[in-house]
Amino acid sequence: MDEDLQTLESLINESDWLARDDPEPNIGDVGCPQVAEGYGTRGQSLFTAFITKQGDVYKCEFERCLAYSTHSLEDAIRHIRWHHFSQRPYPCIPPNGDQWYVPHCSLPYSFPCTRRRLTWFPRIAIVASLARMT
Repeated sequence: MDEDLQTLESLINESDWLARDDPEPNIGDVGCPQVAEGYGTRGQSLFTAFITKQGDVYKCEFERCLAYSTHSLEDAIRHIRWHHFSQRPYPCIPPNGDQWYVPHCSLPYSFPCTRRRLTWFPRIAIVASLARMT
């Protein structure tokens, strides 16, 4: 991996937002390290600095992940977030208190959420309970 990306990795690992599991800044935001601007996509997640696009495939630039690739930029960002930085910025806290996390706030089904917290709906708990019974 490029020396600048190694520096960026260190800056991310030392950041307050990562320690708090807050959402990462977008490239160009005030809290985003300047070095990311030369690698990622401005206005997108800071983690795009670690992703390259070849045709319609997005590839992870971390050598230790054995060349992860996907056809979705969101999946590539999710991969970087979870597998390389252990970041879990989107908690869901249901009434029973068993907190769990989703890898990204833009889910394929309707799930009202903010950039920090998902809202729990009892009907989802009912559906999940029914699914376990079958």
